[in-house]
Amino acid sequence: GGLYLDYTQHTYYNAMDLLFFTLCVVYVGGYSDAGPYKDQLICTFVSLGLVIFSWLYAPFIFNPYQFSVRYVAADIKAWYGLFFTDGGKNWSEWYERVILKPKRGIAKSVFDFEFIFLFFAITAWISLVTVKQQVNVAIYSKDPVAEYIVVFTLMPPFILSSSYCILLPVLQRLVRCCSASNVHLPWRRSSE
Repeated sequence: GGLYLDYTQHTYYNAMDLLFFTLCVVYVGGYSDAGPYKDQLICTFVSLGLVIFSWLYAPFIFNPYQFSVRYVAADIKAWYGLFFTDGGKNWSEWYERVILKPKRGIAKSVFDFEFIFLFFAITAWISLVTVKQQVNVAIYSKDPVAEYIVVFTLMPPFILSSSYCILLPVLQRLVRCCSASNVHLPWRRSSE
């Protein structure tokens, strides 16, 4: 695939992900709500900024042919040919072959954008529910049931799903044992 495509797979996409999620953390108040740890986060954000900058701009800075007019013109011509020749057919074929290629195993389930987005959305939802529960407990602090409502609100997404995940394999094993032992029962008539 060439040096650019190899470098893109390893750094550009990861740098854009890191930039996106760093901006998400800053947007939701990860820095402003840090309290006494705000000074320590400055070093973390400086380190993240250096990594993001180096991953995004290192190939442009250290490429000796980057600012040659001849190569820039050839790159623009190739870019135009990829997107606009034959109605974008080349780009469409490349997109289907490289981006939409079928994935298998853990690469399909864990590293997809949908998984990361779903994880972020569930985390945001749980934190919002927790904040609302804390407000309700603060408002209705004299009610003895108010503290138990916090537990029962989080019960459906965690406790019930966890119990389902624990009980399902046990039930499957029991059903398999019963169905396998059904064949060898002495009182069962054989169809002769």
